Amino acid sequence: MPINDVVDELYTSATTGIYPGPGTVVPGLRPWEEGYIDAAATAAAQAILGQLVVKQIAATNVGGGYALVSAIANQVLLNREYGIVVKPALNLQTATGVMQQGGTCLALCTTGATVPIAVGTLLSADGAGNLTPAPTTPTPGQILARSYGVLVINTSTPALVLVQVGIA
Repeated sequence: MPINDVVDELYTSATTGIYPGPGTVVPGLRPWEEGYIDAAATAAAQAILGQLVVKQIAATNVGGGYALVSAIANQVLLNREYGIVVKPALNLQTATGVMQQGGTCLALCTTGATVPIAVGTLLSADGAGNLTPAPTTPTPGQILARSYGVLVINTSTPALVLVQVGIA
């Protein structure tokens, strides 16, 4: 760190060193973001703001730039293999977007019939590009975020919830 840098350790100034960023509703540290290429076959299948995207691990994607909307419930993922879309791709021709891999952002979430999302709830993939409460005994790599917001039970239509994304 250069000697002239000022660090707001209490995060109270909401000025220099604080980055509100797209999809972020409170001051915080700069998020860890990465660009991606949406590998969806159709415009309707492309990721939207708040969806969970997963990097496609394949021999044809050696650089790791391609990502798709998460399609596997409770998928086990390594750190930096996934992110929450904070800037979606514009269209199939300009299929580049930005995913947030660490920090606070808004993510699309759903709940089942018995477990609501409360502040502090651990979240995993629901298999449809959203986050949902993690299994009772999660496998390492299934916990993708922690909720800072709430969502009632039986919410099948995805709703934006404030989360801290990053492997626990």
